[in-house]
Amino acid sequence: MSDIGMPDKDGYSLIRFIRNQEAKQGGFLPVIALTSYVHSEDSTKALNAGFQEFIHKPFDPNELVATVAKLAQRTLLK
Repeated sequence: MSDIGMPDKDGYSLIRFIRNQEAKQGGFLPVIALTSYVHSEDSTKALNAGFQEFIHKPFDPNELVATVAKLAQRTLLK
């Protein structure tokens, strides 16, 4: 899980780094974008960048837990 708007490096820099490392070393890490950006184009941008899910702040803790569980289940099934 990563916030999109972080100081110095943003979540997009982080997801690029993660996906580049996966390309070199193999593996797959599902990542959730957690952000205060709430427009549909923000969600699209995050998903196109390589995040699997997009949750905006403020978020429902139950939604977060369910999303993590869903991604964990998908990862285990691969």
